[in-house]
Parts: sequence; C-alpha cells; structure tokens
Amino acid sequence: MIPIIPIIIVFFTFIVTSSIYIALKRQKKNSSNNLLSDHGLAINSIFPMSDKQQVNHDRLVLFLSDTCLTCLEIIKNISEIKNSLAPKVINVYLSKKKPENEEVKKMRQLGISVVEYPPIDEIIYKTKIFPFAYYLSKDKKIISKGAVSHLKDIQKVTNNNT
Repeated sequence: MIPIIPIIIVFFTFIVTSSIYIALKRQKKNSSNNLLSDHGLAINSIFPMSDKQQVNHDRLVLFLSDTCLTCLEIIKNISEIKNSLAPKVINVYLSKKKPENEEVKKMRQLGISVVEYPPIDEIIYKTKIFPFAYYLSKDKKIISKGAVSHLKDIQKVTNNNT
C-alpha cells in the first residue's frame, strides 16, 4: 500500500510553488511595464525644448545614443523615417561618445535638428532609455512617448493620440 501522506505533501508543495512562481512572473511583467510608462517626462506636460523655432506641425523627438546598435540602425534609416512622418518635424537628442560621423551629418543635411545630449541633461529630460521617443503637439505638449526600436514603434508613438 502506498502511503498517501507523502503524496499529498508533494502535491500541495507543487501547487504552492507554482502559485508563487506565477505571482512573481506577473509582478515582474507589471513592474517592467510600469518602468516604461513612468519613464521620462509626463504625458500632457510641456517638453523643455531650447529651440525658438516656431513649428506649425506636430514634432517627433528621438533620444538616441551613438553607442546603441538599435539607435545606429534608426540613424541609418532616418531618411525613411522622415519621409514616412512628413510634414512632422523631427528633433534628435544624441548622447555622443564618438566624434560626429557621416550619419549625423546626413541628419543635419535632411534638416533634422541634432542636439548633443550630455548625461547632465538627464535631470531635465528624465530620459535614460535609448532609443526613446516623444511625440509633441505644435505647442510642445507631450502627446505620447515610448521606447522605440524600429519604424513601426515610431509610428505607434506618433499615431497614439491619447
């Protein structure tokens, strides 16, 4: 005859362990979603932009780094991004570790404002994740924001008019 008590103990241990694992997995998923939603400046706040350029269209602000492979891919495809978002204005805040390269010069030739983003400015813009995008109204109010890794993500941010 098989002793029933050890089987019951093993069964309940399995149930409890599984429940704890599922709860921890949910908590981790929720905390990572909250990290991105809480990251950066708040939706509906005014973006602290230093340029005095008067713009009659919405604006995409990209935070990129020249040490981030995904950022470099976005920079490489900036012409396609600009064409897909026309007539929206694009501004790039670039965390630079290397001297200006051909891609940055190309962005400037396309009429994209490129601003150096030193680490001290993280206090102002509260943006540490790269690549990250803000979508602004013409009066510089933040409409939407999010981490981006390719054109589809950028289009989601610019089409999300919450």
